[in-house]
Amino acid sequence: MYTIEEMKRAKAEHGFSYEEIAKRTGLPYRTVQKIFSGETAKPRDITMMKLQRLFNDQCLVRDPFEKVYFNDDLEPHVTVLRDEPAEYRSSFGHGPNSLADLKKLPVGTRAELDDGFLIYLESPSVRHQIAVEEIGFQIRSYIKSHHGRCLMLYAPMDVRLKNAWNETDVFQPDLLIVCDPDKVKENYIEGAPDFCLEVVSKASRNRDLRKKMMKYLDGGVREYWALDLEREKLIVYREDEIPVIYGLNGSVPVGIYGDDLKIDLTQIPAG
Repeated sequence: MYTIEEMKRAKAEHGFSYEEIAKRTGLPYRTVQKIFSGETAKPRDITMMKLQRLFNDQCLVRDPFEKVYFNDDLEPHVTVLRDEPAEYRSSFGHGPNSLADLKKLPVGTRAELDDGFLIYLESPSVRHQIAVEEIGFQIRSYIKSHHGRCLMLYAPMDVRLKNAWNETDVFQPDLLIVCDPDKVKENYIEGAPDFCLEVVSKASRNRDLRKKMMKYLDGGVREYWALDLEREKLIVYREDEIPVIYGLNGSVPVGIYGDDLKIDLTQIPAG
């Protein structure tokens, strides 16, 4: 088993960035940064397990293009990228677009900006909309009945986050909760909401369950829900915690409210 100090030495020896370790383990970027900078002296057991699996299996050194990711069942697996190095770097690097390009799009165009790439969003299905409305209704009812200070908003609402290169990413979660009024601007949310919900579609599954999840948590989102209607499950991600998978046959607590608010997923109509 690698200790933290041994991991630090291996990281330095092979020149791996915080971002690359985060991508390979599924850990939030800030969590990795805090551990390797020494800010977090005693990481959680599940965090150490993911790091030790990565370093102990020597996945960092066997092949420069060998990656460890989590599959849809949250089991670790290895894939080997066969692309040339330049192509591989560009897939995680900067795209040609900026926030200015996003602003130039015609009014009503639904798009996100992710690492310099414009991502155009597909129109949601009816069940998608019903699910978001139902979850939103339960959250809004709770906030209103408890005189809560947090604001709940539906898409399309831009959320601006800084990425690993200190550039601006722009996402449009299906539903968000923001509790800091200073983040609420006239036409967008500046900084991380406290809670984000994305309903997964066939076209967005990989992005929603992997890259987008990491971007939200890296950006400071405290809780991220990925609702997969096709597979009848909800995956809940929280900072520094192992993801939890729920079926749609019960209630799920909203972590930012402790156990006080539970969403009844049985109210979402069957597919």
